[in-house]
Amino acid sequence: MTDRTVVTMTDIAELARVRRPTVSNWRRRHDNFPKPAKDNGSAPLFDAEKIARWLDSRPVDDDHTYGQVFRDSLRVRAMVRLSGAIGGDDILRLSVALVSLRAHAGTPLPSTSDTIAALAGRVERDHPELAGMFIPDLTNTPTFIDQLAVTVDELTRSVGPAAAIDEFISAADRMDSALRSTMTPTPVADLIAYLVGDVTGRTVCDPAAGVGSLLLRVLDGHAAGRVTVADSHPTWCRILRHRLSAHGVQAEIRWGDSTADWPGGRSDVIVLDPPYISGEFTDRKAAERGAGPLDWAMFSARHLAPGGRAYVVVPTWTLTREPAARQRLLDAKVLASVIQLPRRAHSFLTGTELAVLELTAPGEASDDVVLCNADRLAGADEAWPATAAKLVRAPAPDRAEVCRRMPLTTQVGTLLPAHRLTEERTSVDHVAEAIGAVQLVRDLFPDQVTARWPGVAQAREQVRLVPLTAIATLRGGHRISRDDITDVDLGIGGTAVIGPEELRGERAMRTRWIDNLALAKYESAQPTEPGDVIALAEGGLAAAVDQIGGHLVLAPAQVVRLRPKHPDRPAPPMRPTLLAKLLTSPRNVGRESGSLVRRVDLRRLELPVLTEDEVVTLDDYFADLERRRSDLAVKMNALARLDDALSAGIADGVLAVAAVPDVPRTRVDEFENEQD
Repeated sequence: MTDRTVVTMTDIAELARVRRPTVSNWRRRHDNFPKPAKDNGSAPLFDAEKIARWLDSRPVDDDHTYGQVFRDSLRVRAMVRLSGAIGGDDILRLSVALVSLRAHAGTPLPSTSDTIAALAGRVERDHPELAGMFIPDLTNTPTFIDQLAVTVDELTRSVGPAAAIDEFISAADRMDSALRSTMTPTPVADLIAYLVGDVTGRTVCDPAAGVGSLLLRVLDGHAAGRVTVADSHPTWCRILRHRLSAHGVQAEIRWGDSTADWPGGRSDVIVLDPPYISGEFTDRKAAERGAGPLDWAMFSARHLAPGGRAYVVVPTWTLTREPAARQRLLDAKVLASVIQLPRRAHSFLTGTELAVLELTAPGEASDDVVLCNADRLAGADEAWPATAAKLVRAPAPDRAEVCRRMPLTTQVGTLLPAHRLTEERTSVDHVAEAIGAVQLVRDLFPDQVTARWPGVAQAREQVRLVPLTAIATLRGGHRISRDDITDVDLGIGGTAVIGPEELRGERAMRTRWIDNLALAKYESAQPTEPGDVIALAEGGLAAAVDQIGGHLVLAPAQVVRLRPKHPDRPAPPMRPTLLAKLLTSPRNVGRESGSLVRRVDLRRLELPVLTEDEVVTLDDYFADLERRRSDLAVKMNALARLDDALSAGIADGVLAVAAVPDVPRTRVDEFENEQD
């Protein structure tokens, strides 16, 4: 840091690790806050050294001041600038090696490449156990190694070797290092650490350790019995060796693919956040392909000691696709719990949802699996990792909508908690709610009550549930250019469109059209058929029955079409109106998933198998109920229109409302004519 280094107020906030308004408050409330070195009004520039000295008087805690934090961050920023010369991975590797060399040498770093290389050789000769740790990285170094050595030396002297290495690794994103995409996010590492607990005396393994972010959080300073780690990336292995040494962790480190050569023997604790890409397949024989990252889960379970536990981070698509691989986990009795992580849990993989699988040794898991949806916790609970771990470990979780123990001994369609943790209500709850609703309707609509309506709610035995795909087929909506859609009624010359606006009630049906000539250029476009159910599964659930057909459905809405009756492939009976009601029932609203766009996967929904007579009766009942609601909505809209018209005219001072005398209806028109 030199006298010429200048920083903005935003820089000060970032470097001192405070919020931007805090810096504004400092400047406004303290007369001795440094004056700008250059003041152009909107973005004043301050001398960095003067800011650091002023921050020295503001303690962070008993041992540190904001001035120290500011200087350390400024040193890391200087190193980030150097990364443009040789790349982020290499600057990170060199920096970590220099920190480790200074720690093992016990002296400040020399300032030239030759003297640094000589010191590396001497340390390896004096400490044979460090062979190969320094010479490969610190021989033939780049010309700016002297600048890097000064920065490393100052930071290490300020915070110590372990904290300095951690600081450099945390800057991987700013250095544009590939490491940024592989580091386990801190909240995820916290969750796994809470689940693991104290590892003192236990054997611990991380077969895809990267630079050890997850492993170090799990160890948490405890003396594990044995630590074995591996990674297939040679640079990460070098950095990992320095980092573990700085933290005082003795470990066996192996460079290689753990799926081919697992590190160490059986372990009490296995933690694993393997690298992956969406849709990836491991290089297994054909019979094992299709499992993807679940291969790692099975490998981990097989290398557990009796009573051990493995914690594996996987993308959530493995829990909804590849049913054979999921079933192998259940059949092997290794799956203990599934924790769905909050959306955007990984700052780099923002479009990927993640989950943590807790596994046992083969045959040790019970038939009940704990499912926990931490995504529902994170929005209102910053300490969600601790809360989720507590719920998973509770003998009987007290928040059934978030965490529940469920039997999964039969064939399952999905293991994703968001798909399975619907609101838990007993038949007694349903009956009580229905009876109350029926009685309320009787009280409010006494003139409409008949012997058949609104009916009598009663309990029944639990019926079998089947996937929606057993009853209907799904077809996605079409992506049509907005320029081809018009608000003009084109009649027989056009096709009415149905999209999200119509399904959400924002527009009336048949108020948007596409000219048939324009429609012809969309070769895949197919109109609906009478009885199709148009469903929208983003931002909530909405569905409508297309009674006449011939409409064009716009994405992201989907067409749900009942399967035709076929003697060889009988499908459970169902009708459109009843289907639309069941799709949008409360039990399905909470099944949203997706990191960027929250949607309900209609293919994962389950519907009850009813008899033909029940389907006919219920379909007629809901059709009648919908008609009554529509009639009432027309009346409500008329009242709303009256409210708007009168209030608007009165507010503008041009309208008065005269009282209508209590006269027969036949004289109302005469009275209105008199007012005119």
